[in-house]
Amino acid sequence: MEIYLDQENCETSPTSDWKKASNKFNQSQSGSNIQVRVWSKRDTPCSNAVQPNGIHIFYDRHGIGVSKASFNEDFLGDHAYILLDKLSSDFVTLFSPRFPINDEPWILPYELAEAGLLNVLVIDERIAEGAYKKVDLTTIGTHFKKKEINSPNDEQTFNVSDVLHFHLAWGGKAYICTHFDVVSQRSEHTVLHSTIKEDCKSLADYLKTEVTTLDDQFTIRLEGKINGREVHLDKLDMLIIHQGILDHIGDEKERYDFLKKMQMQIPFVIVDSGRGIPHTLAKNIKFLPFSLIQSYLGGERIAKHSLTRIAMSLSRRPT
Repeated sequence: MEIYLDQENCETSPTSDWKKASNKFNQSQSGSNIQVRVWSKRDTPCSNAVQPNGIHIFYDRHGIGVSKASFNEDFLGDHAYILLDKLSSDFVTLFSPRFPINDEPWILPYELAEAGLLNVLVIDERIAEGAYKKVDLTTIGTHFKKKEINSPNDEQTFNVSDVLHFHLAWGGKAYICTHFDVVSQRSEHTVLHSTIKEDCKSLADYLKTEVTTLDDQFTIRLEGKINGREVHLDKLDMLIIHQGILDHIGDEKERYDFLKKMQMQIPFVIVDSGRGIPHTLAKNIKFLPFSLIQSYLGGERIAKHSLTRIAMSLSRRPT
C-alpha cells in the first residue's frame, strides 16, 4: 500500500507520524502480505516496507505519488488508485488519522487495503450521468489511458488529460454501470437512462451489465470498453443498485426474487434511494440513502474508504 501526502520530507507531520506507525506495523506483519510504504516529495520511501511485487493500492494526494514510486503499470486491472485531496471525504481520515498508542493494534491499514481491493458495481442512473465528466489529472493520465501498441516502433498517442470520472472510479474498483439490460420472460430490455444511452453512442468507454433471469437460469455478465479495449469483470464483492432501477424490473415479487438471486452471487447487495427506505424493500436487504452514494461516488473524487466503512457497517434490518 502506497501513501503519498505531498509533503516536503519524511520528518514533516503527518508524514513523519505515518512513517513511525508504518515501520512498526510492517515489522509486525511477518505472516501478512500487507506492507505500507509512505512517501514524501523525495524519491525514496520514508517507511521500511519491502519492495512489493503484488497488488499496489495508492492513496495519492494531488496525483503525484505514482511518479515517486516509479509505478509504470495502469489502474485498469488488479492495482487500485484513490486520489486524495480536500475534495475527498477520505482526506481527513488519511491526513489526520488516529495512530496507535503503545501496543494497541493499528486497524487503519487493513481498512485501507479492504477499501482498495473491494470490487463494487454501481447501478444508479444519477451516478452514471456524471461518469463522463472530465477530471484534470495530467500527472496520472498515463496510468488510466492504456497505450495501444501496433508495432515495436509504433505507439499510438492519446490525450492523457482526458481522464474521466468513469476512469477514476474504475481505478478505485468502483465500477459505474452505464448500460443495464435485464433479459427475462416478461421483458427483454431495461434502459438504464435514456440520456446515458444517447451519450454513449459517441463515447469509447462504457460498462454494460446484463442480467439473465429465465426459469432456473440467473447469470450476471459485465463487459465494456476502455480506450477501445474490451474488458470483462468476473468478480464482484458488492452491488449498489438504485431503487428506481428496480422499479422497472417488475412487480414486488419479481424485484424480491431478483435481489435474492443477486445475494446468492454477490456477497454484499445494497439498495439506495433518495426518498428514504422503500416500503416494499424486503427487511433482509441492506439500504443506503442516495446522499451518501452521491458524496462518496458522484462527487469530484471517489471516497472509497468512506464508502467501504459505512457499507460494511450495515446490518440487515430484523424481519
